[in-house]
Amino acid sequence: MKIGQYELLSQLGAGGMGQVWRAMDPRLAREVAIKILPEALAADSEFRARFLREARVAARLNHPHIATIYSVEEQDDAMFLVMEVVDGAPLTNAIAAGPMGEARAIEIVRQVASAIQEAHAAGIVHRDIKPDNIMLSSRGVKVLDFGIARDLAPHAEPRMTQAGMILGTPAYMSPEQAQGRAIAASSDIFSLGVVFYEMLAGRQPFGGDTAIAVMVQLMSIAHPPLRGVTPALSAIVDRCLEKQPAARFQSARELDAALAIVYATAAARATVVLPPAQGRALVADDDPTSRLLFRAALEELGYQVDEAVDGAEAVRHLKTRHYAAMITDLLMPRLDGWEVLDFVRTAHKHRPEHVFVATTIRNLRLSEADQGVVDGIVSKPIRIEELREFLDSATATS
Repeated sequence: MKIGQYELLSQLGAGGMGQVWRAMDPRLAREVAIKILPEALAADSEFRARFLREARVAARLNHPHIATIYSVEEQDDAMFLVMEVVDGAPLTNAIAAGPMGEARAIEIVRQVASAIQEAHAAGIVHRDIKPDNIMLSSRGVKVLDFGIARDLAPHAEPRMTQAGMILGTPAYMSPEQAQGRAIAASSDIFSLGVVFYEMLAGRQPFGGDTAIAVMVQLMSIAHPPLRGVTPALSAIVDRCLEKQPAARFQSARELDAALAIVYATAAARATVVLPPAQGRALVADDDPTSRLLFRAALEELGYQVDEAVDGAEAVRHLKTRHYAAMITDLLMPRLDGWEVLDFVRTAHKHRPEHVFVATTIRNLRLSEADQGVVDGIVSKPIRIEELREFLDSATATS
């Protein structure tokens, strides 16, 4: 069977936007994937416009983890895309085998994050990140199907959907997408968080008997906590799945940076004998990314780590548990870091063995009283290698 000049070899899949076939391009003697718009849709001007838009959107993206679009063609009443054929299997198959190891899950998510970062940089949000659209091949991950992507650039063509129309797969939608609201790059972060959770847990974070039930959960109900996962990694997934877009990672690059730290720490633990347990440490910081970085460095040094999101919570921890080390940000809501220092200076029995402060203030000068309490100052933004060396050196005498 042929379409245009292409010999159709076997069907690879089918979806709402058409059938996908493996085909042979006789001119270049190479295999390609052909996505054919169904005849009923090809006759609809709106769907034809969406199909052409898919080609234009995807053709703008040139990235090793995005399936390449070669051309868009027409024959009689048929329209079809000619694409790179991706040999491999969808992530769905790997998830069906059960929960995935942390290292492998991180590797996959980082490659997907790299792909969607490329799209976001071009002003494009994918809108349908899900396991079926993530192919695992011998050449790594390939993200497929920008068929419902919407151009976010100010000069983009008018919307190709009716106002408020919901596009996507319910279980992987962001809350704002499920509500038909305007979306941004952080919507893809949420969807990737759902995929990440599913890889680690072996099940989706939001369930229900109907699409509506699933959408109600993802809009209003917190996901079950991940079990048996490194706390730092669990915190990353939790942040991806925040209901409010502003509370998530604001870019795929930011997500990748956080994952790189966790991955490097996991790799180091797999090949290096850790130092003996150093006791328990407390990290007090209202910024979740900073807490993640501090936790990763402290755990690599052998500490067990508790976290506090403000000074008041930090003081409650200090009153109930002895800490070998504490890192406190100076600028926090409720009680700030200065007030935490006041507490440990006056409450001798609750004072940690080592106290460090974290700040964005350049050339910070501590009072003589604070100098008597503080072992060192950690500058933000944090660099994990410098932080690790600093903590290792500062606590070497403990």
